[in-house]
Amino acid sequence: MANWTTVYTSKNRIRTELVKNELILQGINAVILDKIDGSYPVLGTVAINVPENQSETAKKYIEALNLDEEP
Repeated sequence: MANWTTVYTSKNRIRTELVKNELILQGINAVILDKIDGSYPVLGTVAINVPENQSETAKKYIEALNLDEEP
């Protein structure tokens, strides 16, 4: 995924999918990269990647969603 950058990470797959869908509705190309270990689901994260030229817009939109992410 050259020229793509990570704009959001979480351990919560559902929340990540919802954020990705919101970005797509805003016209931002977004894909999910799931790095959660299938054998040990508590290990790893799920990330949203977008093209570098859309990363600033995506970050601003995600910030505006005001997500209360757990530590």
